[in-house]
Amino acid sequence: MLNEKRIRLMTKAAEFEQKEGREAFRINDYFRGDYVTFHMVKAWIRGTAAWLILAVLWIVCRLDELMQNLYQTDFAELGMSMLKWYILFIAVYEILMVLIYNGKYTRTREALKGYYVQLKELEGLYGEEDKRLEGRETTGGLYDDDNDV
Repeated sequence: MLNEKRIRLMTKAAEFEQKEGREAFRINDYFRGDYVTFHMVKAWIRGTAAWLILAVLWIVCRLDELMQNLYQTDFAELGMSMLKWYILFIAVYEILMVLIYNGKYTRTREALKGYYVQLKELEGLYGEEDKRLEGRETTGGLYDDDNDV
């Protein structure tokens, strides 16, 4: 006889594995600090590339003004100003990434805990069925409810 609760649990578990399970199991291979640090390094590289693109766009937009004041421009001051903006940009970006990836790690771990609870419950249902069926003899692959055969 089909056990509806067991079928529901198996369906939920399979749905989790197909939708978010692959990424969740991959994230679960890391410690929290390692996962966040790995993504911070990737974010630093992406952030630096983004800042360089923005800096080039700013220079291109102000090229006429920069060329007119070429001899009066203090390039050391301009460089220090750009460095300050870079540090500010990267600091804000990294803080956002720490918050995002720390939250993602926490949500994934909670989802995995729920998944493992479902598996434990499913295991318990199988154990109950095994205990219930343990004393029965089988004839022809079917369970014999009449023990006097």
